[in-house]
Amino acid sequence: MMSKTPMVTRGGLLRDQVYDLITDDMKSSFLVPGQRVPELVLAERYGVSRTPVREALIKLQREGLVEAAGRGYVVLETTSEELLDRLFVRRLLDPQVAHRAALDGDDAQIKSLQQALQAQIAAHKADDHKAFVEANQAFRQLLNAMCRNAILSRCASLVDEQFRVSRSKIHEDASSRAQTIRHERRLVRAITTRNPDEAAEVMSDFLAILIAEATKLATARQRQPHRA
Repeated sequence: MMSKTPMVTRGGLLRDQVYDLITDDMKSSFLVPGQRVPELVLAERYGVSRTPVREALIKLQREGLVEAAGRGYVVLETTSEELLDRLFVRRLLDPQVAHRAALDGDDAQIKSLQQALQAQIAAHKADDHKAFVEANQAFRQLLNAMCRNAILSRCASLVDEQFRVSRSKIHEDASSRAQTIRHERRLVRAITTRNPDEAAEVMSDFLAILIAEATKLATARQRQPHRA
């Protein structure tokens, strides 16, 4: 049972705020795979009309996180195969984003990236999962914003949005958080020293590790006996 009902705040597009609230509810398991999410119920929960809820759900549908079902939507579960597909796409995009970030990012952006890393380190030490996820999301958004290739940045951001729920689940594990921090320390160092090749290599290495782990998980699940 949630102690506080999430509500939208003043400022910003309602659709984007509702989108964030829905994904937050997915990350917290308030909304779980297979659950129906009628527009009216969400509108009442967030204190908005049905229009921004509908717009947010359409965006989530495009990202493969929900699907239309009758008069509402159903939360989808990300399969091991889908996770792998997205990781392979990230391996194509993210090293290039890191490369461009090292070339294009200005001093203020680099400082913000360093601060986002420190926020993750502090949250990890405090074992504050929610704060870590928020700081990690900020780090990812900053990295994409540093890339001045608008099309590349937009594509990377789109794929990254599809990872929000999965990433939150993964980072419940302290060892996963520690692994992310180790990777980001190296990445920030490469970007700060304006070494684009190293930044791309660090990102590629990290994605290779994630793909190997996801492949191992998918194989293990395939070997599990099916229940009658």
